Amino acid sequence: HGLIDYPWRELVKLWLAAQEAKHVGDFKPLVIFFQKYCALMRSERTVHDTDLPFARMKFELTDPAAKAFPGEAMRFLTADRQSEDVYWVTIRAWAKGTGESRRLWFGRLYSESDIEAKRVEYGVPAACTVVDSGYRPKGDHGVYAACIRYGWIAAKGEDDAFFWHTVKMRDGRTERVQRPWAPPSLGDPGEGTAAQANPDAGTPAQKKKRFAPLVRFSSPTCKDRVMALIERGLWVEPDVGDQPDETEREYRRQMAGEFKRPKINKLTGRREMVWVCPSGNNHALDDAAMQVLCAMQAGLLPSGVEMSDTQPEKKEENYEAA
Repeated sequence: HGLIDYPWRELVKLWLAAQEAKHVGDFKPLVIFFQKYCALMRSERTVHDTDLPFARMKFELTDPAAKAFPGEAMRFLTADRQSEDVYWVTIRAWAKGTGESRRLWFGRLYSESDIEAKRVEYGVPAACTVVDSGYRPKGDHGVYAACIRYGWIAAKGEDDAFFWHTVKMRDGRTERVQRPWAPPSLGDPGEGTAAQANPDAGTPAQKKKRFAPLVRFSSPTCKDRVMALIERGLWVEPDVGDQPDETEREYRRQMAGEFKRPKINKLTGRREMVWVCPSGNNHALDDAAMQVLCAMQAGLLPSGVEMSDTQPEKKEENYEAA
């Protein structure tokens, strides 16, 4: 570091100014600070490697399938497919009512059977296992086919901020509300091929076996929730000490691989902060976004105030009824 030959008062001013600029999407002052005053090799991407204030805690699992802590309510396994036979997998245990979660396992697996074995080892229900279908969803070896075989759920992140749902109220009325995920849909592993399933053929049970349950969700909203949980100390990671292994370092790189950058909306002309991933190495963050999706759908996290397009003055009532 080059700190000893520069006044501390001026360094503090430069550091705070760089942090303020970062909050509005300008990373250049922070990069310059690291390069010039700390003699560290940094870029717009790498400044995020040390920017996530994870809460750390020492905890050991003698039995992976047993509860990780007294308040644990549910646990989820989420997987992001990197290539034909590589998956990055995260398992987290969630508490009820507090929003706290603890990471039980993270790593790279090389087949669907490996994911299933890890799911069984940690006692995660099949219906709480979610696989990102953004890469290779179709075909006999696609994500949809794997979800059908093992009873998992496919997920697909979208850029939409919300999705409309039609909800039946207690008094019999129906209203449209906004939620961070779309209404349930089905993924066809044979879509676009000669083996494409006929949606009108067969009994309901036969139809169910041919399609994978698919949940489309708002990727920006879920990633915003992840960062909010990290900032509030509710996203708990295992304490690995001063010498993290390569898997832990890779986890940190992937969690910091995506960040927000300002962009002008071509339709409105307004400046917006959008998520970008220059490196493409954001698999752990994608897993984390799906973890938040699972927690919201299970009622372990609030999904936000649901907005009605008919009676906005009754938002709170509509939320409770939904």
